[in-house]
Amino acid sequence: MRQLLLQAFLLCSIGIPVAAFCFEINRTVPTASPLYSPQTQQPHSPEIKQTNRTPASAPQCRGGQVWNGSSCACRNNYYWNERMQQCRPVRTCPPGQTFDREEDACVGQRCTGGQVWNGSSCECRNNFYWNEQQQICRPVRTCPPGQEFDRGQDTCVARCTGGQVWNGSSCECRNNFYWNEQQQICRPVRTCPPGQIFDRGQDNCVARCYWNERLQQCRPVHSCPPGQIFDRNQDSCTVP
Repeated sequence: MRQLLLQAFLLCSIGIPVAAFCFEINRTVPTASPLYSPQTQQPHSPEIKQTNRTPASAPQCRGGQVWNGSSCACRNNYYWNERMQQCRPVRTCPPGQTFDREEDACVGQRCTGGQVWNGSSCECRNNFYWNEQQQICRPVRTCPPGQEFDRGQDTCVARCTGGQVWNGSSCECRNNFYWNEQQQICRPVRTCPPGQIFDRGQDNCVARCYWNERLQQCRPVHSCPPGQIFDRNQDSCTVP
C-alpha cells in the first residue's frame, strides 16, 4: 500500500492526475514541503537541476562604444567624434603636427577663417582668397563681361586699364598717380627738388614756369638782370 501511495504521489508531482488523489495531496502537502523516504522516513529535498544564470545585458552602446560599468565609452586610444557619431582612433602624428579631433586628422596648427592646413601653412581652398579686412576666406566671384573681380572691394567692378582702379562709379588712378594721355597709363606724380615743379605733359620735373597763352605751353620764368623784369607776354626780360 505504501508503494502505491508513493507512486501516486510521484505521478501527481509531475503533473499526471490520479483521480482525486492529486487534489488531496496538493491541498495538504505544499509543493515546497519535504518529501519523506518510505525507507527512512527522513525528510529530504527533491533534486533541483542547477542552471547558469546570465546577468542582465548591458545597455546597447553605439558607434563602437563599450559599456564600462556606468556608461558607454570609446576604447583606449579612441575618441568620440560628434560629427561622424562614432569612435575614431587617436592618430600618432609626425613631428611638428598634432591630432585635431574636429578635423579627424593631423594638422600643423589650427587654421582660422575657413582656411585649411596644406601641410606647411594655412591657406584658403580653391576659388577662395584671404580677405584681410574681414579676416576670412571669401569666394572669388565670376563676373559678367567687361568686369573683373576686385579682391580689395570683394565685388565685381568695371575692367580698368593702365593701372586704374574702380572707385565705385568709374576708373581712376590711385593716390599720387595721374592719367597720362600720351602713354595711356597711370604715372606717378614725382616730388621735385627746390625750384622745380612736376610737369605732367612732360612727365618730368622742370623749372618753375608759367602758361603762355600765345605759345600754348608752359614757359620757364627767367631770372632777369638788375633793373629789368620778366614780361610774360613777350616771354622775355624788359625794362619797366
